[in-house]
Amino acid sequence: GEVVESLALPPQAYIHPRLSPDERRLAFTIFEGGIYHIWVYDLPSGPATQLTTESQNFLPLWMPPDGQRVAFSSFRAGPLNVYRLPVDGSQPAQTLVEGPMDQVASCWAPDGRGLLFEELNHDSGFDIGIITVEDSNTPRLLLHEGWHEKHGVFSPDGRWIAYQSDREDAEEIYVVSYPELVTKKISTSGGHNPVWSKDGKELFYRVGNRMMTVNIETEPELKVADPELLFDGRLLATDSWGSNYDVSSDGQRFLMVEEDEEQPSANQLVVVLNWFEELERLVPTGNH
Repeated sequence: GEVVESLALPPQAYIHPRLSPDERRLAFTIFEGGIYHIWVYDLPSGPATQLTTESQNFLPLWMPPDGQRVAFSSFRAGPLNVYRLPVDGSQPAQTLVEGPMDQVASCWAPDGRGLLFEELNHDSGFDIGIITVEDSNTPRLLLHEGWHEKHGVFSPDGRWIAYQSDREDAEEIYVVSYPELVTKKISTSGGHNPVWSKDGKELFYRVGNRMMTVNIETEPELKVADPELLFDGRLLATDSWGSNYDVSSDGQRFLMVEEDEEQPSANQLVVVLNWFEELERLVPTGNH
């Protein structure tokens, strides 16, 4: 089976862990005393620094390419809107996406010039939109049909967006070309919270407690393999606004939130080593 290592952080109500682009830092949300705040943790052993101080704050996203700023969502103006803040705290938060509906950021475009967000719309449920620097920061909806589209994430080349939708009743994973918006279904027996591998050749997603992977070719055309099970574990379930895991750039380590058996309201941030790598270590291939 896979190997699970805990990070040197005390049990807390952690959600939404995100690795920085250089993988030297970790951002996450902590729920404590009825309040959600964004924290940043220096890997491998700290310190942990509280980034937000006012209102309720969720879902940190490192801004590429250098991770000097983090986008997050906050109730500070009333509805849940999207803001951006330098990690060093040198400037106040800037509003990125605002409006009367609740919105959360879900993924930066690889060049940092666009930001995918999801919006809870009274007519069409959850929709996926984008805000780009080019068009003077005017948000526009990309996927807004009569069902829920959520958790949009850009492929590393920026040409595809993976997302989850209940267009066929059950929540499944789809990819859509960008900017043409031609959709293809990926999962077949449910799926939540897609995350791309850094080389864009794999798409990970969750089905309940299972971590699934799909091999994807995008050149010369989109070719999708059958989903495979990577591992199964009692890790924190997905929530309605964002994924509770991230993947290292080598695709071998999964940063996840593990439920703490002794403290129901707390959990641990753990690193799950992909069992392929572990299997090779235990059963060396070739000669000694």
